[in-house]
Amino acid sequence: TAWKKAAFPNNKYTTRRTILLGTLRIVRLVNEENASVFVHCSDAWDRTSQLCALAELCLDPYYRTVRGFCVLVEKEWLQMGHRFRDRFREVSNGGSIYETSPVFLQFLECVFQLQHQYEDAFQFTDSFLVALMEEAMLGRFQTFLFNCEAERVECPGGASVWDHLHHLASMPRPPSSLEVPQQPQQQGCFLNPHYEPQGAAVIVPKTEPYNLALWAGFYLRLLPQAGAVAESVDHQTYKALQMRQRIGELESEVAFLRAQQAQALAQEHRPTPALAQAQSSDTSETEEGWFNVPS
Repeated sequence: TAWKKAAFPNNKYTTRRTILLGTLRIVRLVNEENASVFVHCSDAWDRTSQLCALAELCLDPYYRTVRGFCVLVEKEWLQMGHRFRDRFREVSNGGSIYETSPVFLQFLECVFQLQHQYEDAFQFTDSFLVALMEEAMLGRFQTFLFNCEAERVECPGGASVWDHLHHLASMPRPPSSLEVPQQPQQQGCFLNPHYEPQGAAVIVPKTEPYNLALWAGFYLRLLPQAGAVAESVDHQTYKALQMRQRIGELESEVAFLRAQQAQALAQEHRPTPALAQAQSSDTSETEEGWFNVPS
């Protein structure tokens, strides 16, 4: 739209679409042709991390859980040596501006596009991605302060962003001012109420321009009205989680009642001990009479 062109004059969505097209090609080669794929950019820590992490996210549902996504970032970004210090904050330390690049942001936005296209395939919401990106930019934790694992080993003892995010994920969801909940608050402020663990094992990126959405949760998070919108969305998410929990309780009750019904029917058609003994006696007499028929 005209608004998107005015807000993002550098053709930002073309970049995201190109990344998703590369991911789509890898997913099809691996999933449909059972092929091995070699991915390598000029330095192997920027575009390589983007494409490999996104392809694994599409191919393996484990990486679409909260814990799995943390493992994915640790494996394909931190252990692979993505230069977080150069890409985010080297300019403030006298480095070159040409080293800064939103490579990690591009990756997270592509993850958001997949979330937008497959709402029930991810255990976490885009709030988890926003929190992760903000911590990467702020540099409050040792996780995103260095360029490689060797530098992290040389400076041990720093706090990990994963402990912080897991703590946030386990915190009670704040109640909305629209309604004070009467029941205990739901746990997990990053959890997706529409998540289906038994859903599609493989998801395929949709790369058409009309399938790409603005990541309002990140780019518009500082607008004055964003707080009210976020509160409303949080309230709806809370109600959806509450409803999902109630549905699970009702399904358990139905399963229990069906088991009781089946047990009652089985006992109703089971013969009593006296009747079983009488039937056994009748059978014995019949058999004895059969073999003792006078000739």
